Amino acid sequence: MAANLIRYDFCDALIGTQTQADFAALRPALEAAWREVKETDLRRLHGKEPTPSDKQPLDAAFFELPEKLLHAYQANRDSSELGRILATAKRLQEEVDRVVVLGIGGSYMGARAL
Repeated sequence: MAANLIRYDFCDALIGTQTQADFAALRPALEAAWREVKETDLRRLHGKEPTPSDKQPLDAAFFELPEKLLHAYQANRDSSELGRILATAKRLQEEVDRVVVLGIGGSYMGARAL
């Protein structure tokens, strides 16, 4: 997979005294978190090493989800999860003019509960 497929442009998103340098200073911590998921949590997810109690329940499947969904979609568009989501979205686009998603900000648990 090619590097830098997604780029975040936070132009006009800074609040108050935050600067681009403030965000750049976060880079080492963000890269360390990324490496932890990529190099450690995925091994745990696939049962290659035990998951410590402070990491349970391990919810690292999100990391591989985009690639997994795209591969399934390429293999069989109509019956894949992404294909069904797109078909439902198309149908709802014609029928619905407003959508409310319940959640606690950053969590899928509200929508999952519905």
